[in-house]
Amino acid sequence: MRLLKIIVPVALSLSLVVGCVTDGSGGGRKNIVTVVEETCYEVVVPRVEDDRIQYEKDLPWDKIPYQVRNDEYLSIGTAFAVAPDRFITAAHVLALEENSLFYRDYFIRNAQGDVYPITDLLRFHCEKDFVEFTVGGYKADSYLEFRETPYIANETVYQVGNIYGQGLVAVPGTILGDMDENRNGEWKYIKSSPPNDRGSSGGPLIDADMNVLGIIDFKDNNFSYSLPVGEIESSPEKKGFVDSEHAYKFSLLIGEKSDKEAYSRELDLPLGLQEVKDSLSGGYMADYERNMTDFFSAAGGLFPEGRGSMESLQNASTSSGIEVLYRNEDDRIWYFSSLDKNHGRLGDDGLISYSNIDGMVYFDIDLPNNASYEEFYSSPKSVMDTLLEGISVTRNLAGDEIRIDSLGDAYREENITDKYGRKWHMDTWGLTYSDQVIIMMWSAVPYGASGVLCCVPSCQLDMWCYDMGVIADLLYVPYSATLEEWSGYLNHPESSYGPYADMSLDYVPDGDFSVKSKDFSLEFSSDLLTVADTMMMTLTRDIYEENGDFVWGLRKVNISEFDKYNFFVSYRYLKPSSKLPERFQKEWKDFITGRHPYNSSSYALEGHTNIGTVNPQFDSSDGSAFSLYLGLEGDHSQEEMEERLNVLKSSLNFHF
Repeated sequence: MRLLKIIVPVALSLSLVVGCVTDGSGGGRKNIVTVVEETCYEVVVPRVEDDRIQYEKDLPWDKIPYQVRNDEYLSIGTAFAVAPDRFITAAHVLALEENSLFYRDYFIRNAQGDVYPITDLLRFHCEKDFVEFTVGGYKADSYLEFRETPYIANETVYQVGNIYGQGLVAVPGTILGDMDENRNGEWKYIKSSPPNDRGSSGGPLIDADMNVLGIIDFKDNNFSYSLPVGEIESSPEKKGFVDSEHAYKFSLLIGEKSDKEAYSRELDLPLGLQEVKDSLSGGYMADYERNMTDFFSAAGGLFPEGRGSMESLQNASTSSGIEVLYRNEDDRIWYFSSLDKNHGRLGDDGLISYSNIDGMVYFDIDLPNNASYEEFYSSPKSVMDTLLEGISVTRNLAGDEIRIDSLGDAYREENITDKYGRKWHMDTWGLTYSDQVIIMMWSAVPYGASGVLCCVPSCQLDMWCYDMGVIADLLYVPYSATLEEWSGYLNHPESSYGPYADMSLDYVPDGDFSVKSKDFSLEFSSDLLTVADTMMMTLTRDIYEENGDFVWGLRKVNISEFDKYNFFVSYRYLKPSSKLPERFQKEWKDFITGRHPYNSSSYALEGHTNIGTVNPQFDSSDGSAFSLYLGLEGDHSQEEMEERLNVLKSSLNFHF
């Protein structure tokens, strides 16, 4: 049995602790202890602990009060009976507009500890913050009645609530006046003091005669605010209303925010609690997608079609890790992010690189040398476990931060394809203890995986998945790895999309090298560059405009010997729009006219010899052309450098 806590000052006269309550039998007066015990209830949900989550050490449950840690339910609010088969609480206690992934069944619990399910909703109003409902398998023997006369300033009242989930408390208080509803002043709240605390929402504000003046909705500083019962009585029966406003923003449109947009719904009742939640959350999600589309349009559109995209379309990212395109708040131009990365070490030269922007964590997983691609890509759990090895994610319990070693199998697994044909995994894990989810969107890359993750309330899962789907189109993902890593990547189905679906790589250490894909091919021997497992190959694919369409195409091919200044690079220059600044025009002109360093003349620089030219395969009038640039350690003659450059000219072919 749970304890009923009644706080009554000693000086309070006896007349204030007795009163009337309806028990259906015409009985006499009852004291406040009996009234609260017989008519008021905790609102509870089943406690959910996920045994899939593994921690670095045992959770310190011994630091949690015995009653709390052994309770099968979480106490979240207060309710009270207004008829044998009708009960009232605050709408936000039942979270009507939120659809939790884990907390879907709500109950009331009486003073004897008996638990009964909340079943049908009879009427509600989310903005006025009340809901009237039925309870399965239970009839109240006693219930409270609404007071018909207005409340009076300085009147003594009881504020009944389940404070901090520790049981029902009746706190004597004083009415101080009223306060207009914040949005349009359509109704007034009863203002009283002292404030009840968390868990009191939905409890009754009772006068000295045990009649209900209002329903406790919220506190602010040192005051409690209750919705007058007249607002409940004037609401239509068998109807549910939502009339809210929401503003919209997107993390990569820095500084942009929409005007508030209305979301209104009217439901015919009675309906089951979960039916109402499904209807309201589903309706809001449809509104969310529509309003986000309107928001993007009003903000000038997204990259690459959107305002301010032209310069970034001309440039290309040079990062070896994941980057994201964002629009700057000041000049409203889209830029590559140049993320400042933190690092977490994995065994055997593995590395996690990550950066946090507005609650979104962008990451690269560079697998350890001894890692198996087959094992790593075998399940989302394997990818997440690897990430948790390098990034500390903790659970706070009783003041202790306990590191999470594994989240277990994902709750939900999806596959999406972005507008450029790149494949992404969208996987979700539950943090049931906090009613949150971790969403991880990731894509396979030659060195492991790149992606983005966030931790959000579980009721916002669909909205964040929508946002991540938009972010996928704005991500730059690097394809840079050793030849050994490329071989492992290309031999796994995760790489079978776009230009990697039929890409082949063959090489023999100290021998010949050959790579072929749908957009380029290249062959050379170790006479040009020394072929080895550790040789690096970078294929930069970027978004640019081609023949009126935006494509995800090959922008740069770079092959280099490990830890040496022996390399070649072929970079795709794009003919700039006349609307771009002069520096872009000059760079293009210098390139296509073969000015240094693209004049086929070798030159020495800091102990290296370099030579560059324009790939003769392309006609620059078509709008783009590739460079060829070779760098070698030491001093080499013009003849030798030109000979090696000619090998590249003949063996590197683009298929556009």
